[in-house]
Parts: sequence; structure tokens; C-alpha cells
Amino acid sequence: MDNVELNYPIIFLSKDIYIRLSAAIIIACIDDGGAISSVEYADNELEPFYNIDPHQLIGMNLSGGLLSNVKTLKKAVLRSIGNKDLKVAFLDVDLNDVINTDNTWIEMDEFYRWCYDRQIVLNDLWSEYREKEYDILNPIRHKMYELRRRAETPDFDNKLEEVRKEFNETMFEDLLSKLAAYRSNGEQERPHKPTGKREGDTLLTIIAALAKDAKLDIKDAGKTALYIEGLTDGLGAHVSKRAIENHLKRIPNALEPRMK
Repeated sequence: MDNVELNYPIIFLSKDIYIRLSAAIIIACIDDGGAISSVEYADNELEPFYNIDPHQLIGMNLSGGLLSNVKTLKKAVLRSIGNKDLKVAFLDVDLNDVINTDNTWIEMDEFYRWCYDRQIVLNDLWSEYREKEYDILNPIRHKMYELRRRAETPDFDNKLEEVRKEFNETMFEDLLSKLAAYRSNGEQERPHKPTGKREGDTLLTIIAALAKDAKLDIKDAGKTALYIEGLTDGLGAHVSKRAIENHLKRIPNALEPRMK
């Protein structure tokens, strides 16, 4: 890890999620299982990568078929960057135009799109990295939102105390969002009425129509859910792959009565 720059580029508080390019390449090779260049991995080559935080991939040694695939994919990635088919967020390149992939950062959705176009499958390790990255970033974001609301809200602490008195502790899990509503109109947020089956089936039908138009295969729920998860991150409103996949699997039953 001696060559890894610890002065991180200031790109982390946007709605996007970023990853070191070298880590993205390794994850793609592991998740794709050797299909990239038809190289079969030995068990001992993958064993070091079980049950670790995927952020630690940056400091691990590669060997055998996995190392071969990483080299193959790295060449393809660097070629695409040179051809401007793949955009990076922060580029570390020397005077000889040699890119340091450890210190080059890329948006996760951009790398996912590049892999998706080339039928490179990103699965569990990719999703786990994204979830771990949210664990890192969310406390920072929440603190930023709290400080901003304090700055925007006159007499913040007194109004916060009024909200506290209105709700008991078990109902008080999201103080700041309630305060945001209080700030704008002086009222607490109204609870959302649960979606009924009929309304839910209508929404699933709409999703099916949009997915068909976007040429997304809802029958391959896992792969499509992973892609949509990336789109929700692009909105800054994360929905987990598991939740999306569960909804996609309900679509056939929702469509059946309408298609008779």
C-alpha cells in the first residue's frame, strides 16, 4: 500500500459514490468469476478475498488466474479511458501518460455502465462495497445536513425542543426530517398511507412498461436490480438491490390479470 495516496480528492460529498479504479477492476474480476478471459480461478487464489471488507482489496496481493484477469481488464479499462469511452472523476497520471489506478477514482455508476455494456457481471462484492461506502459517507452527510439546517432555521434549538415534546422517544428516530417540515410550514410530517394491492399492482405495471422501453430484462431480476440500484444512487436516493429485486419478482403476478 506504500504507493496509495492518502490525501483523498475532494469528491466524496456529492450524491455520487466513487471507488479507486484499481479496486473496481479487482472487484469486477472476482464478481465475474473468470469469464472476462475464460480463466478459471483456483480456490487458493480467491480464499484471501472471502469475508473481508472490499475496501481492503487495494492492499492485497493477487496471483494466478485472478492476476491474469486483472491485467487483461486493466489494459481494456486504460484503453477506454484513453479513447474517452470511460470517464474518471480524479485522474492520477505522470508525465509519461502512465495512469496510477490506485490513485485514480471513478464514479461507481460509470464503471458499472462500462462493465454492463461489455457483459461483465458485477454482483455481490460490488454491492457490498457500495453498502460499506454508504456506511462511511452517511454520518458525514447527516452531520452536514444538521449543520445546514441549524444555519437556516432561526431559533433552532427551541424549535427542536418543541418537536421533542410532541413525540415520544420511540417515534423520534428522525428528528431532523421532522424539523425540516416544521421549519417550512410549522407542522409535522403527515404519515404516508400504505400502498394497497391495487395501487401497488398499478405501479408495478408502470415499472414493467418503463423497463421494457429501456430494454431491461425483468426476468433477470438480480442483474436488472443491480443496475436500477445504481440509478437510484444517481438520484441520491439509494434503494438496495434486494428491495428492488423483490419488487421486480412481483411484476409477473401484477401483470397477469391485466393481460388476460
